[in-house]
Amino acid sequence: MREYKLSVVGLGHRGRFMFKQFCRCLPGVVGVAACDLRPELFYEDSHGAGGENSALAKLFPDAVFYDDFEAMLDKAQPDIVLVETPAHCHAEFCAKALVRNIHVYSDIPSVASTAEADMLWDAQQRSQALLMTGATTCGYGFVLKLQELYRQGLLGNPYQLEA
Repeated sequence: MREYKLSVVGLGHRGRFMFKQFCRCLPGVVGVAACDLRPELFYEDSHGAGGENSALAKLFPDAVFYDDFEAMLDKAQPDIVLVETPAHCHAEFCAKALVRNIHVYSDIPSVASTAEADMLWDAQQRSQALLMTGATTCGYGFVLKLQELYRQGLLGNPYQLEA
């Protein structure tokens, strides 16, 4: 099985959660690097939803922390980058990875203006890598609570689901 090296930029709750989920749930995905301006988000335990609250440094002892995104891309040479930064930074980080032919999963919104959309479109068109955007509520507290209540038999069968 091929191994895919995963990195993440943005280590807020969602960035840490998504990094863990990608590594645990997708066969062949190995966490190799993480980037943020706040190193404590990599080295210290977290206190959010998503199950395991141990620090990424403990859960992924071979992963390397960076506070410089481009250095992470150049040194860790990931196959995939998760972009989980504040929204106003998404397009810039995505484009920098795409220029290096690194696949990108970006949280939404990917762009904040038509100029950013044009820039990101151009970067993706010149890249051999893929850009995927999305958001999921599966780790949100209210969804986890609904799942728990359903498993306990406290909710009936759903009759409508929306995506």
